[in-house]
Amino acid sequence: MSDKKYIDIAKKLIEESNTLTYTVISKSMYPLINKNDKITCSKVEHKNIKKYSLVAFYTNSDTSQVPTVHRVINILQKNNELSFRTKGDNNLSFDRDIVHPKQIIGIVDHIIKKNFIISLDKNVYKFINIFIYLLSNLKNLIKCNFVQIKNIIRVAFIKEKKIQYDDNLIVLRQSILTKDKDWLEIIQTNISLLMPLLNKNMKICDISFGGGYCEESFCFIRKGFKIDYKNIKDFNNEDKYDFIICSRVINIVETKEKRQEIYNLLKLYIKSDGKILFSYINEKNNLFVSMKRSIFKLLFKNYDGPCNNDIIYKDVFIMKILQEKYVSAELENNGFYIIKQFCSDKIKTFLLESK
Repeated sequence: MSDKKYIDIAKKLIEESNTLTYTVISKSMYPLINKNDKITCSKVEHKNIKKYSLVAFYTNSDTSQVPTVHRVINILQKNNELSFRTKGDNNLSFDRDIVHPKQIIGIVDHIIKKNFIISLDKNVYKFINIFIYLLSNLKNLIKCNFVQIKNIIRVAFIKEKKIQYDDNLIVLRQSILTKDKDWLEIIQTNISLLMPLLNKNMKICDISFGGGYCEESFCFIRKGFKIDYKNIKDFNNEDKYDFIICSRVINIVETKEKRQEIYNLLKLYIKSDGKILFSYINEKNNLFVSMKRSIFKLLFKNYDGPCNNDIIYKDVFIMKILQEKYVSAELENNGFYIIKQFCSDKIKTFLLESK
């Protein structure tokens, strides 16, 4: 008889028995169960699994994988079917996936340490089991709060470094802005404004800093519109456009002079009767950040950190906070009529014509 056949027979006998034994390979249940401890678990009806029970289960339907041993935190019931929310005592968060009955191997009844055995069916060990769970929760709570307190101290009191501005990071910075939840709203707003204004006979251009077409342009390209794309740095042709889309551009330049260059460029390449969609995010800094920067300016004559209207990400300049009244004034002073505008707490969109 081959070795494989012996293994298959042994595996079958184990599966048919009421008790299974496993060696623990992680510290997710520490300190109750440590790495290299052995556990025994008994098959049990799923309706008899109680809250805070320790269960062995497969993380999916593949029974060839190594089982997981975690604690049942919540018992869920939907359409008369049970499922279980689980968590390792040493983990900060719940397990990502709900455990279904078909994944359950059994309930843990013994933890075999090097020098002793914990029998979870005895009252003293039941008490120890719950006590350790509560202690682990307290430890995790302190750990999470410590991280938050540490971040608050860093944000509120530690002096920020001098701003780094790197043109090579423009695409990265644009992508950080684009992922902001506010851009989902501004994109939908802009598309709604553009829908009645654009037609396929127009000469249309999307202008940005090298990040490619904005989402608003992609929406119309998918509808069959032809839209040119121009990088501001390389914009040197003589084309004139009926419509220019200029979204998320002025936020990522760090000075008023650079915004002025963008305004001049728009005037240069828009037709006399053309229109411009111009938008940006008016984000706000954390109150702690603003107060800290103001205090540091007062305390240190040679303060060279960021200003209150700078948003910094990992010591790199990301965007400028811009208020609607200042941008409106800048646009009008640079020869634009504001035909229509949409302004909310964070989102600013203008429909412009050149004077």
